[in-house]
Amino acid sequence: MKKTVKIFFIMAILLLPMHSVYAKEFLSSFMHIHFGYIFSLKPYSSIVNEEEGSFSIPITSGDRTWNRGPSHYHYGLSFGLDFVPFSPIRVGDYGSAMKIGIRGVGRYHIINQILEIDTENNSRRDYGGQLANYYNLMIGPVIRYAPFARVNRLDGVLSASGGFTFYAIAGSIFNGDLTAFPAKRNVEGDVENYSTSISGWRANIGVGGEFTMCNVSLGLNAFYSYSKFKMQDKVYPDIGRTSNMNEMCFEIYMGIPVDFISRI
Repeated sequence: MKKTVKIFFIMAILLLPMHSVYAKEFLSSFMHIHFGYIFSLKPYSSIVNEEEGSFSIPITSGDRTWNRGPSHYHYGLSFGLDFVPFSPIRVGDYGSAMKIGIRGVGRYHIINQILEIDTENNSRRDYGGQLANYYNLMIGPVIRYAPFARVNRLDGVLSASGGFTFYAIAGSIFNGDLTAFPAKRNVEGDVENYSTSISGWRANIGVGGEFTMCNVSLGLNAFYSYSKFKMQDKVYPDIGRTSNMNEMCFEIYMGIPVDFISRI
């Protein structure tokens, strides 16, 4: 996975038209491009509940025996763009400023299942696998707020080397695949009717912190995510063809503040 993330960042940077990019910083640039890695602490969903309740492996240690079921984690790659073409606005009399704009985000998501068991040779074996993957496009308002803004001596525009972002975005889920019961299939063999396509929509509301160093931005976002999935086929009889998912997610990202055209 680390190799995949490294290749993603390198390709994204090479695709930028660097000859036309003039790097700025957090507040004064009209556009900010981000490349990130997202992950969640734990996805809460009826799909996850069905998976965790459908299969377990008995574990024995001494005279104690218990059942161990699968757990899940969610991660993905993200490409984002903040379009904030207007001049910064002063906020109060304390040297702070902000800009309001639009954020667009494209992501590729993977939900994995884990069921690790100790083997006889003191190693661990994971019986899990990929539960789902899908693409997601979202758009919505963003506020870029700098608590400590300064006036640039060269052009007289308010600028800052870092600040906070507040945003709310929503959009569609598409080209998704669900392959249910990966741990159960790895242990017991094939399961009937375990694969289907998924679609739906997803909404995020979050806050982030960002600073610029050597014309590159580094940041961290924390956001609540709500997803609504629609399955083409009925894989889980007890929940039908729809399911929602609630998550607390984080995104680590790098970005490039750019200015292709004159500021409005």
